[in-house]
Amino acid sequence: MPFNIKKWKQAQLITSDSTVSKYFPETVQYSTQALEDFLGRYRFVYVKPDGGGQGKGILRISSKSFSSRIASIIKMVLKPRLFLANLSTLFANRLYKVQGFSTKGENIAVEITDLKQVKKIIQPTPFLDKYRSFILQAGINSISKDGLPLGIRVHTQKVNNEWIRSGILGKMVNSEDGIVNRNRGAWAIPFREFVIQQAGMDEKKATELENEITMISLKVSKIFGVKYPWCEECGIDFGIDQNGQPWIFEVNTIPSIAFYSELADKSMYRQIINNRRRRKK
Repeated sequence: MPFNIKKWKQAQLITSDSTVSKYFPETVQYSTQALEDFLGRYRFVYVKPDGGGQGKGILRISSKSFSSRIASIIKMVLKPRLFLANLSTLFANRLYKVQGFSTKGENIAVEITDLKQVKKIIQPTPFLDKYRSFILQAGINSISKDGLPLGIRVHTQKVNNEWIRSGILGKMVNSEDGIVNRNRGAWAIPFREFVIQQAGMDEKKATELENEITMISLKVSKIFGVKYPWCEECGIDFGIDQNGQPWIFEVNTIPSIAFYSELADKSMYRQIINNRRRRKK
């Protein structure tokens, strides 16, 4: 029976193949020590639950720069009570910005001075600790020309024993945490319109990117299909960095097609449905 493969298993599968591993951000199992190391090398990182979905339990963590801390101090000086309440945090040796959602889906936007606090923020109930593990992933600055977080969703299916791409679209969200998930407010955009108007590419670059992402998606799908013979469908989430390179964020093996139903052109949505029906015959 199909199930969503845990993110750490996904990371191991993707990095085992040199043709697709270069498109995957550095990913390790979560620990406070690993988090400190990543924040020393990357502008921001993501902590994600090994299982689960819908954007729940994902945190974006970054070190606050000196200039941004000075700006916060100036704002709070104008509000003495708020300034005094946050005095120890503002002048701490290290200050980290944490944004995202708890494992219950509750919005999180806090500043902390100790990275050991992260585990309590993301999973406040100790009883559930043994049932939940996390991964740590390098952050990719995947944003539009206007600074909004963006991503790409590709849908692949195994039809007549061959993997095909049956859907591709762009997606965006109006939030600072960079979590481009439909359950967290993201919306769908036709791919060509998305890469030209939002990612700022010309027609030639848009075509090259589409071909590259399709190649990666089919290769990843084949890797997953060999490891898990029941896997006949994948929803692959990508980001695009400022150089136009695609990055694999996640592979869903029980993918939702709700995004495709939101597009004015329903042809991809209908194709996915029809392919599913063909498999059942």
